Amino acid sequence: MVKHPEKMIFAAIAGLLYIVLGILQSITGFGLDLGGWTEMIFIFPDAIGGLAMVVIGAVYFYGVYELATDKDEGVAFVYVATWMGLGFMILYLLIMLGDAFEAYILKIEDFEGWTPLDDIRPGIYLGVISFIGFAIWGRNFRPNDNKPVEVK
Repeated sequence: MVKHPEKMIFAAIAGLLYIVLGILQSITGFGLDLGGWTEMIFIFPDAIGGLAMVVIGAVYFYGVYELATDKDEGVAFVYVATWMGLGFMILYLLIMLGDAFEAYILKIEDFEGWTPLDDIRPGIYLGVISFIGFAIWGRNFRPNDNKPVEVK
């Protein structure tokens, strides 16, 4: 019997979304046109960002594998992927903040007509999923005995 079924289900769903959307974003980043529907879900050409999302999804999936084989280490992979997703979301939000600064404060011509929707990326809305995981299990992001790790 699986010790952490809720984390395994969460990681499987998050991992699948990260991998699928990461592959789509990478494909568009490599120049293949998938049609206008990708823009409707805010997938824009970004091969490196897409590959980073695939890596996050792979870490989630490895956590699923470890949890499915009753290894407690699988939880660590779910936590690491959650942190990676949060970091990626924060990075994209900082880029959005910089673009907003250029558009509204500096009034740079290249950003005339810019809106925050121009910078929405899958890393942001998938980061919300990672944030939900962090909000639920954030207090568990430490060793199993809940004692601080001592470095010698």
